[in-house]
Amino acid sequence: MPGAMAVHDILLTFGVLLFLGICWIHARHPAASFCHPLTIYLAMHGIVFAIRPVLARIYDYQALYISAGFQPSPAEKITVLLAADLALVVFAAVTLRLARQPIRLHPVTGQGQEKEQEREWQRRHLWMPFLLVAALIAPIAIASALSEWREAAQNASTMVLDRATAVGYNTTGNGWFASSQLALVPLVATFAWLGRFRWWSFAPFALFCLLRAGTGGRGPIIIAACAIVILYLLERGRKWPDWRSCLLILASALAFNAIVLDRGKSVRELFIDDRAEIHAERETTKPFEHMDFANLEFFEFAVHAVPGRSGTHDYFLHNLQIFTEPVPRVWWKDKPLGPPIAMYRLPDFGRPYGFTYTVPGIGWMAWGWPGVAIQAALFGLIFGGLHRRFARNPQPPLALLGFAMMIASTIVSYRDGSLLTVVRVLPFYIGPIGAIWLAPRLLSRQSARGPASRVAAAPEIAGLRHPAWQSPTRRRRTLAAYAQGRSGAAD
Repeated sequence: MPGAMAVHDILLTFGVLLFLGICWIHARHPAASFCHPLTIYLAMHGIVFAIRPVLARIYDYQALYISAGFQPSPAEKITVLLAADLALVVFAAVTLRLARQPIRLHPVTGQGQEKEQEREWQRRHLWMPFLLVAALIAPIAIASALSEWREAAQNASTMVLDRATAVGYNTTGNGWFASSQLALVPLVATFAWLGRFRWWSFAPFALFCLLRAGTGGRGPIIIAACAIVILYLLERGRKWPDWRSCLLILASALAFNAIVLDRGKSVRELFIDDRAEIHAERETTKPFEHMDFANLEFFEFAVHAVPGRSGTHDYFLHNLQIFTEPVPRVWWKDKPLGPPIAMYRLPDFGRPYGFTYTVPGIGWMAWGWPGVAIQAALFGLIFGGLHRRFARNPQPPLALLGFAMMIASTIVSYRDGSLLTVVRVLPFYIGPIGAIWLAPRLLSRQSARGPASRVAAAPEIAGLRHPAWQSPTRRRRTLAAYAQGRSGAAD
């Protein structure tokens, strides 16, 4: 169909121009920065829906179509390009409207110097709760990663892929334990921040990269690197990465590419006997054709299957999995594979194993064109609202850590496109930060049961009563009240 492909080529050009136009608008926006939710979305969209479709047209990508067992029509290709552009416009409009206030950090002069001293005081008072939480969480997380090392080395994973639903599930293991290694991401980022980004503060991050590389997983390494960069930029009061930040991102990208080659086998062989058989993707010499950037083909499969072959959309019923996902399968033998109410099964129309559909793809399967707009607007409301709240109010250090982790995790959230992914990251990326917030409260409550003289005589215990996550005004009042109490005790 030469006419349809001509329209497709026109839309390719239009998509690139639209992407560049929104990049220009975003760059001129007062709130534009590396930690703005639109920045990472533009990076994702630019790679998979602007640049890569041009390469796909030039090099005539076919490898994924052959392996997945489908061939999109020109009309379906056109639909994907238009739907991706629609999602970009909606997401950009919502986030630029909501997150329109820049994050302001005071320079280290005058009043800013006082703020810097206050932040340093806060940082010192976070070390003890951080070390306590790390001592409790890190051993479990490391054990989870090493367990995955052993399973990968022996080809004995407890995860099974259900061919009928394309859903992976645990047969004997526990999903909470398997995912607990993700809790190392906020721990290594927090350690770098607490260490003021000195060279030694990156040691846990380096060890985490080695540990995670042995599992064959790559995404958490990129998320950890982005979280560290965001914390560094907020700490220094900068909007965009400098050469140091770019160097960290580049190193993480190189690690990502190295892990893709053999799924961590070369790393495991340095420490343990590895008998794993590596099943590589279909060999291709075409650039960017492998699955790590193939969201274009994944989305084309979604349009190919829904609703023309499925006969229906799912009308956002997939979100019901948010309520069933937290329950371990060992406690619920008949737990549904995927959402509890499934309107169709994608493997009935091909072999979509390992596919991730992005925000517009999930929206399309939910309700076609309206679904694309709704899903993009919903993600814009979530992350644009998060940025708005952080920018408008003075935020304590733990809120800064949580903000950095949520923005960094959008790399996975935008790629998967599902609200379930946003919810999945909370226990592991935000949970440790919540535990750091909770630990001193529990300790201060415990110390309050002892004699009052013990508390008054121990400034480090009293310091827990005015922890670093209080607002500056409340903290000053607490310190003044504490100083007044000390003066009265001396009298």
